[in-house]
Amino acid sequence: MRTYWSFALCNSPVVTGRRGATLAVGLIALAVLSAFLLSSAWMHEPGPGPRNKPITLRQGLEPNQRLTAFVDPNNKSKALLMFSELTGREPLPAQKGAAQWLDEFSDGRLTRWHLLKRASKADSGIEYHRDGQLSAGELLNQLTELFRSEGLQPAAVGSKYFKLIPLPASTTRT
Repeated sequence: MRTYWSFALCNSPVVTGRRGATLAVGLIALAVLSAFLLSSAWMHEPGPGPRNKPITLRQGLEPNQRLTAFVDPNNKSKALLMFSELTGREPLPAQKGAAQWLDEFSDGRLTRWHLLKRASKADSGIEYHRDGQLSAGELLNQLTELFRSEGLQPAAVGSKYFKLIPLPASTTRT
């Protein structure tokens, strides 16, 4: 009789032998692949200089679409939420666990299979309606100027994230 090796993870009576070994090797390969992808492709640092293009509005949001929002210069977390909603990007460093990263990598399959619950989003304070005080483009410019007055510049990181990087000392406004 042939015996196959197995890991402690797969020692249940249902998953033993060849099936358990295959499952364990598959899980290890998935973990190594996801660690590689997370460390190399998604987390590169934006370099300083003119290569950093300004972040534009998210797809489906026109620059002249009217909205109402109050930009409080003292509330930076609310400004980050507004900027995130307007651009469709998430701020880095993202406070996600391994399960959320894996769900994002698998295009939301873990959430669709009800293995994870989707995190609720905080209210950014932006209300979209036809008679709004500002346009989406104007609000994006106000938020960018607010960050610049603090000596920070939003820079794109990949296609899903943005990061606030310090401005050179010569361009900081007071």
